[in-house]
Amino acid sequence: MNRLILAFALVTNVTLAFYVVFNNYSKRLNRLLSFLILSVAVWVLSSFLILFADNVSSILFLKRLGLASFSFIAFLWVYFTFTFPTQEEQLTKTEKSLLFAPALLFVVSALFTPWLIKDFVVINSYPAYLGNTLFGFMYPAYIFYFIIYSFWGMANLALKFADNRRPEKLQLLYVLFGITFAFICGLLMEFIMPLVGIYDFYSIEPLFALIAVFFAAYAVIHAQFLNIEDFLVKGFGIILAVVLFLGTFFSVVTTNFYFLLTFYIICIEIFLAVSILFRDWRGTTNRAFSLVALSAAAWTFSIFMYGVAGTPSDALFWSRLALYFASFIPVFFACFVRVFPREENINVWEWTVLFVPAISLAVLSFSRLLIVDVVTQPWGYQLVVGLWFILYAFYFVFTMAYAFYLLFRKYFVSSGVFRFQIGCLFFGFFIGSLFICFSNIILPIFGNSHFVGFGPYFSLIPIIFLIYAIGRYKFMGLELVLQKGASYALVTFFMFGFYVLTGSIAETFFRRSLGGNAVLVGGFSAVFIVLAYQPLAAWFVRLSTRFFIVCRYDYHSTLRRVFAAIQEKNDFNSLFNLIVGIVLETMCTSRISLLIPDQSGGNYKSAPIDLIRGIRFYKKMEIHGNGTLAKWFGELKKVLYLQDLEDKISKNQSFAREFGKSKDFFLEVRDEMKQHGMELFVPIAYKSELKGILALGPKLSGDIYTSSDISLLTTVASHVAAALENISLSNENAALKKKL
Repeated sequence: MNRLILAFALVTNVTLAFYVVFNNYSKRLNRLLSFLILSVAVWVLSSFLILFADNVSSILFLKRLGLASFSFIAFLWVYFTFTFPTQEEQLTKTEKSLLFAPALLFVVSALFTPWLIKDFVVINSYPAYLGNTLFGFMYPAYIFYFIIYSFWGMANLALKFADNRRPEKLQLLYVLFGITFAFICGLLMEFIMPLVGIYDFYSIEPLFALIAVFFAAYAVIHAQFLNIEDFLVKGFGIILAVVLFLGTFFSVVTTNFYFLLTFYIICIEIFLAVSILFRDWRGTTNRAFSLVALSAAAWTFSIFMYGVAGTPSDALFWSRLALYFASFIPVFFACFVRVFPREENINVWEWTVLFVPAISLAVLSFSRLLIVDVVTQPWGYQLVVGLWFILYAFYFVFTMAYAFYLLFRKYFVSSGVFRFQIGCLFFGFFIGSLFICFSNIILPIFGNSHFVGFGPYFSLIPIIFLIYAIGRYKFMGLELVLQKGASYALVTFFMFGFYVLTGSIAETFFRRSLGGNAVLVGGFSAVFIVLAYQPLAAWFVRLSTRFFIVCRYDYHSTLRRVFAAIQEKNDFNSLFNLIVGIVLETMCTSRISLLIPDQSGGNYKSAPIDLIRGIRFYKKMEIHGNGTLAKWFGELKKVLYLQDLEDKISKNQSFAREFGKSKDFFLEVRDEMKQHGMELFVPIAYKSELKGILALGPKLSGDIYTSSDISLLTTVASHVAAALENISLSNENAALKKKL
């Protein structure tokens, strides 16, 4: 397995290096990044060849080669951050020489002296590479050099990210994210663990370097065409897939399937927390929900460690730590419910009432007042609860009940998609909390701790309801994050699985039948993954669009149908009937109206429609020229969606910066939309002239209008506008011919 992982990392790095440099050889940035990736490849190659070395001298040379390549990587990394993303040369020759001098010193010292690595001692003859490395007197200085250069590069990017307001800011974010993740993992496994004699994670290190290389290459080549949401869904999707694969592989190899489900729950909770926080980290709603998810993940991990603890003292520590994290779950959830969905303010008195009991009980979690002791039983560990555990139970149940009361009350005063979101939250969290309270709070009071370990599994219930609310009702605006993130995670997971499977089969076949090895097959598999990854991920995204987000029509076939039908219409009435009929059939909306300018040109009135089917859904209405809706479409000609508008208003976003309008103006727009009973307004504009407005009410199913729906309606509106212009010109020509 070590050979498979390292072969995959080696071939992928080499392929990426050539892809980056040949993508645009004339760019200094591409050439520099290519050298950086090749240096990583040399380090991976040294690690790979060590697996085949059978004598001390070979292993010693390859380990020194790995350190030398790492020295060069640190220099290239800092030099890259001075050049990225503008490609402007920011260093003089003297500065570059001074920057390169420490790298040259450590390269020479690593290869030709025992100052970094003195010797290598073989403990077992097979495998020989798992012996002990004896470090020289300069090794601490080498670690210091590597850490300083790594932080120097990250600081360069962080300062550029803070000052940069151009599109390159996203490129900086890509590189910062990938390098920070790889640096923390690599520092732990390459430098810290060997100092204490731990070498078990030897072959996993290159995977983290590969992640950093992937993000850097993606930033250099593609990031200028992406947005922050692409970074969120693809970046965290890939990281999640790598983590899930490693955890699954560990669970399968060790046959510890008890760990697997808990691991999946923790990963999902962390993914939700990070995604929601990054979506709008300034929003109280987002921060509160992220804290709920993170507290739940920490509690889940603590309960798992309590169940697998080797001694009663360890079990006691983990049980108290679980109580500590559980103390904050109710208060964070209550805060979230208090401000959701309108970003309501919480005064100081409310903060105090909510957090003082939580903090007090969290501190008491490590005393004998809550849990006195843990007793070993044949079936596991039995909790001996203290006198104050009943007070803890009362706090937990009362705070959760208060939160559910707020949700219940908000459900009946809300409308539209917010009501559906609140309903999903209420039922999911209420059912899950009932089971968790029963297994982890109520039963231990009566001396029954059999079901404490099952508590985290019940958190799957609110997770399922959350995923449903995100996919169907656009909860927290995460539908694209979940859709694309899940697609990229799934593709990455299966690609890793494919590589391991083909490598294992090839290793068995070649070694046992032909006496060879699987390196060649592993190389071909890695090349295939590099070339097929992006097309396959794009295909999964398109496939998930049809199933994940509720969509009962085919986007492209509907557009072709509209375009073909429009070409056959040569009068206004038939065109109006056609468009209203198709939109009704496609969107399944409860109300629809097609508004056109009246003879004065100031007001907009519903066009006359003569439909046999669906006429009851057509609403006659009028938009006055002096109203806010008419002013909006007259000036900006942009789509208005009631849910997005209410979301912006509730979060107090700056309308002046984005639209040049005050918040009061948009409050009036929202009120006028509600007065007409419509949720979506799509302008029908030809060049700078507003030809009409398509207004839609709520869907019959209660579903939201997705981004695909709005994109389709916008495209249809542009075709209709062109058709209206053509019909107008045709009518004018016909009238002119009559006069002549």
